Amino acid sequence: MNSANQLIAGAIATLLIGCKISPQAAVTTTMTSVTVAELNDHVPVIGWLGKPLGTIVTISGRAVRSGERNDYWSVNMARNLFAVESVDGNRLKADIEIIMPRNVTFPKEGTVRFVGYEDGGFINPPGEAGEYDPELRMMQTNGRHFQTRFYALKVLP
Repeated sequence: MNSANQLIAGAIATLLIGCKISPQAAVTTTMTSVTVAELNDHVPVIGWLGKPLGTIVTISGRAVRSGERNDYWSVNMARNLFAVESVDGNRLKADIEIIMPRNVTFPKEGTVRFVGYEDGGFINPPGEAGEYDPELRMMQTNGRHFQTRFYALKVLP
C-alpha cells in the first residue's frame, strides 16, 4: 500500500473509530479528504467486525437483555441488540454490540450464529438542513455520522 493509500486508510479508520469514542476521549487529528472514487477503487472500509464492509462473515454471540446494562443504548435498543463474541471463529478481545434489523428474530438465550455482512453509510441530515426544511428543524438526532449495520442472511444451528 503506497503512502497516499495509507494516509487515506488512516483517515477513514479515524473517522470510523471516532463513532465510538466519547467526546471526552477525543484525540486531535489531522483530517484528510477522501473522495467517493477513492473509497470505491482503493480503500476498503473496515467495519466494527474487523472485516471490509460487504465481506460475508459468520458471527457468533448472544442477545443483550434490556436489564443487562442500564445505559441509553441498551434500554432503548435492546429489542434487537446483539453482542458479537466471535467473527469467523475468532474470539474477539471484547464483545461488539450491534443492532440486528427488526425483521431478524433470534433466541434471547444462549449462543446464536449468523452468516451475513456488515455494511454502512452516513445517516441523519446535516445540521444546517433545518434552515431549509421545518420538519428537519424539529428532528432530534445524535448528528450526522457514519453508521454500520449487520445484514443477517442465515441463522446457523
